[in-house]
Amino acid sequence: MTSPWIAQLPKRPLRQLTKPVTTDVVVIGAGIAGVTTAYYLLRYTKHRVVVLDAFAVGHGASGRNAGQIVSYFERPFTELAKRFGKKAAVNAQRDVLNAWNLLDDLAQHVTHKPVSFKGAAACVTVEQALLHAKNIAALSSAGIAAEEICVDKKYLHHFLQYKFVIPVSTKELRQIVRSKGRYAAALRGKKGVVNSALLCYELVEYLQDKYADRFSLYENSPVARVTFGKHLTVHATKRIHAKK
Repeated sequence: MTSPWIAQLPKRPLRQLTKPVTTDVVVIGAGIAGVTTAYYLLRYTKHRVVVLDAFAVGHGASGRNAGQIVSYFERPFTELAKRFGKKAAVNAQRDVLNAWNLLDDLAQHVTHKPVSFKGAAACVTVEQALLHAKNIAALSSAGIAAEEICVDKKYLHHFLQYKFVIPVSTKELRQIVRSKGRYAAALRGKKGVVNSALLCYELVEYLQDKYADRFSLYENSPVARVTFGKHLTVHATKRIHAKK
């Protein structure tokens, strides 16, 4: 099955690495992580940057996903703080939230911009909702703005210790999550949607135009191994010698 995101990419010839190259930095992978890394390296340094991809820009995980943009980790903040320490967890959460600003920065240079809005995630059980309420309380105590939590009034007695809880009727809760299912609560916060494959593609076009003297992209150039020595050597279809 063809990815609907990749299907939107314009067709173009792929430039393969055909001869040895010397550069300052090599970025392996032309997905959202690799392309944005190249963007900030080029913007804030004078380094020459080469991006390599085994196939083509945005054709890996960045072109085969749900297109959702969210600003939270897969594990609760309280668990992260317990495992890695509160300071590290707070810094990580702030960095994730700041990614919205970075996304706005990137969006200046593309035609098909990410769409952001206030979205909702439903909690089916009271236990799920209580876990999120505990997480919101921990974030708030660390000075981090958290999502709103709306709780069905019939379960409100479970949440009396959390003054930030917003009580709503069952009907209102269903309207928030846009579903007729049975839910205990809903989390409301900033969400977004993006075709990350197309975002990568358009950012690469911008980099090729803006930094033509310092940026190179090679596709269909899988990396076999990396050798570390006085300088870094990347073994792809041909060798690349780099400082980093």
